[in-house]
Amino acid sequence: MLIYEPSHNNTEGNMSKMALAITEDFESSMELDPFSLFINAIRAEQTRRKYQSRLNTFFDYISIPNSNLEERCDL
Repeated sequence: MLIYEPSHNNTEGNMSKMALAITEDFESSMELDPFSLFINAIRAEQTRRKYQSRLNTFFDYISIPNSNLEERCDL
């Protein structure tokens, strides 16, 4: 988390460094894995459970080792 504290010696160089730090922090927080994007894109809880169940069935069919669904998606 970046806290902005104004000072009397703000120069353009300091301001651009602060803007760069904010941008890098924002980009790193926005990096999500495909599984999270898939799950969070589904609004209805019942649909989410059904899709997860079907994805598990597919992973069983193609013989991906049995662990939790998120780990199976990372393979």
